[in-house]
Parts: sequence; C-alpha cells; structure tokens
Amino acid sequence: MATSQIPSVLGMGLSGTEKGRAHVAVALERQQDVMTATIDDGKANALTFEVLAELRTALGTSADAKVPLVIAGREGYFSAGFDLRIMRSGDWDRISALVEQGVLLFREMFAAPVPVLAACTGHALAAGALLLLAADYRIGEPGRYALGLNETRIGIPLPQFAIDMARLRLSTNRLMAATLFASIVGPQEALDYGYLDGIESDATTATRALAGEMAAVGLTAFGQSKARMNAEIVRRLSEPLRLQQT
Repeated sequence: MATSQIPSVLGMGLSGTEKGRAHVAVALERQQDVMTATIDDGKANALTFEVLAELRTALGTSADAKVPLVIAGREGYFSAGFDLRIMRSGDWDRISALVEQGVLLFREMFAAPVPVLAACTGHALAAGALLLLAADYRIGEPGRYALGLNETRIGIPLPQFAIDMARLRLSTNRLMAATLFASIVGPQEALDYGYLDGIESDATTATRALAGEMAAVGLTAFGQSKARMNAEIVRRLSEPLRLQQT
C-alpha cells in the first residue's frame, strides 16, 4: 500500500484527541475464560496516558484471573499511535513519560504469563503497530487499512526499543523495509511482513475463539514457554529509555 493511500500521519501516529478531549474508552469484558479489552475513543484510538493505563489494568486483571486477553480495536482503527497532542507539544518531559508508559505496557505484554492476542480491526501505525508486535498472536481483517512503522519517513528516528521489537517479531527479509524504509502495508502484505499471523472476516470473534482454545488446554506450559521465549526482549525493554530529540 503506497503511503499516499493512507491517512495523513504526523509525529508518532494519528491523534484521536486533537479536536477536544475524546472520552477514554477501553471496555473490558469477560466471556467464559477469555477477557477482551476493546479500545474505542470514537476516533483513531490514540494511545493516551489513560488508554495505556487501562490496557495495563486489563492485562493485570487477565493475569490475576489466569485467562487469555484479547486486545481489539474499533471498526477501522486498531490504534494509530501515541497521542499527538503530547507528541507535538514540545514538552519533552511529557513526551518521554508517555513513551515510557507505552514501553511499560509492551514489556508487561511480553512478560504476561497468559496469552495476549490482538484483533486488528483497522489502521495500526507507529506505536499502534508496536502494540500489535507485543501481542503473542495477531489476527487482522480484510480491508483497505494500513499497518507499519512510519517514523523514518517523517523524520523521527526509531528508538531502540522499537527496533528490538521489530527484530523479534518481523520477518527477517522484510525488516529493513519495515524499519529503515518505513514501508506501510495492507493486511495481506502484513502477513508476509510479520505484523499479522492470520486474516479472518471477523478478527475479534476469531481471536476470541483461538484464545478460548488456549484456555481450554491450560496455560501453565504456555506461560513457562513464553517466559523462556521472551526473556531477552523483556530484559531489553527493562533498560532505561533513551529518546533522541529531533
């Protein structure tokens, strides 16, 4: 998908809160042995301080209950990245604090002893794409939406934590295109890049079904295997955050 085919992307992503304050909406529900956290701010599902905190709470609730967590977006948007009100503000302390909260969520997702799955219902850009990469399994839907790390095309160097996550989750033969050349792709190509693991007509339903299958067989072996698989990335994301001002 060419860059011109996607919505305008500035800063770290699209803001869902530029025109006044949108309501914070991360709805958490439990259906049998699966928790679902649905992000819906009515706009671009920007990752604000509040949304990040609510996703961390949802993750903690799932871990305490020992059930899988599905993170889903609203129709058309999974998440278009960090809140641009802050990323454009010039307040470096606030920018750093927001990114630190994002990294904390990603680290906790990698470290969670339960399956964390993502239902990609639309655009997943910049930090929204990183949210996908932090999930254990990602199912998208067919459609005309964009996924990718667009930072270098808009003059923002990728921070080390983003590069570490990309190296872990993206296809080796697509890594340079995805990072240095900031390729933005549609859902079908995202399978090849490694942003998605599957495509279904209803991503949320399919992801919940897979999570339910995992819950039915027990999560002890899963949790132990995940801890071993992700030990290095958890360690890397625990290092002090170093952002470069541009």
